[in-house]
Amino acid sequence: MKIVREWLEELLDVTLKSDLEIASALTKAGTEVGSYAPLSTANNVVVGKILSDNVEE
Repeated sequence: MKIVREWLEELLDVTLKSDLEIASALTKAGTEVGSYAPLSTANNVVVGKILSDNVEE
């Protein structure tokens, strides 16, 4: 199962914890953490979706 850090932050105060500390705490609580990694390290990214390719000339 994949869990997004922001989801945990909605339920728990993990804002000052590193990913390693969170993984360790989850493991100690009985939830095995196989691995963890950031989804992206990009900044200032704009995402768009093309809804139509109809171009009036």
